[in-house]
Amino acid sequence: MNSDVEGSIENPLDVIIVGGGLSGMVLARNLSNKKKFYPRKKPIKWKLFEANANLGGRLQNDDSGNGIDLGGAWVWPDSTRMKNLVSSLGMEMFVQPGDENRSYDGATLRVVGGAAEVVKNIVSELSNDDGWDDNVDSAKSNSSFQDTTTLFANGRIETNCPVVACTQTATSGTLSLVAVQLASGQIFHTRHVCLACPPKLINMHIQFQPNLSSRKSRAMSDSNTWMAGVTKVALVYHSFPTKIWKIIQKDANDSMRAGANRPACQCYDASPHNTGADGSLN
Repeated sequence: MNSDVEGSIENPLDVIIVGGGLSGMVLARNLSNKKKFYPRKKPIKWKLFEANANLGGRLQNDDSGNGIDLGGAWVWPDSTRMKNLVSSLGMEMFVQPGDENRSYDGATLRVVGGAAEVVKNIVSELSNDDGWDDNVDSAKSNSSFQDTTTLFANGRIETNCPVVACTQTATSGTLSLVAVQLASGQIFHTRHVCLACPPKLINMHIQFQPNLSSRKSRAMSDSNTWMAGVTKVALVYHSFPTKIWKIIQKDANDSMRAGANRPACQCYDASPHNTGADGSLN
């Protein structure tokens, strides 16, 4: 890697984020915003690598463009940070259908357009950012993964870039760096690494040098990811004489409750915000 390129050992990054789910994307946004709040300080140099083709992690909408949440969906009444994030991005929320009898502050909310739009708007905001240094090029992948790698936020975010190793290195003086290796073989050097992905996946796919303690490795392997074992199915209808959910709602708890030979553990109205009076998609 050219010594003038961000991520070389001579010109290391400040932070590398591993994982492009909500946590990783919010961290990237916060790092980028540092220069807005502290204009006299040097901007933080960062990159984010996501192993999969899509950003968002467990926040994903349906493939048909209906804005139906197939991952995380609900914003709980006490989820102040999530509400503030949505608001700061200029987005709106609406009350979960069936929860209209509660006040807005006490109701369960959903994001207009689906929760995945939060990540999409963060990417858009970062892409409009002017970068941290116009005089230095951001490193680009030059490996066999190049054809499938997608760049976002002026090259600071890359998808289809699995991280396979993190190695602590010593350099001259007191500076200590971490060498982050991609599956392509490319290596980026950074002062800090943030692993914004499930501990179980980190333990399965990333090699560490020095090695993690057996106790820490075992704890990561045994950790559970919230809702990881849940399969979500959305039944979509485009026209019906009346709102179909009202027809099945009365019997939903009996017919869809968890138990032997039961099809689901929960059933709820997943209608997006832009539905017609009958609940169908416009």
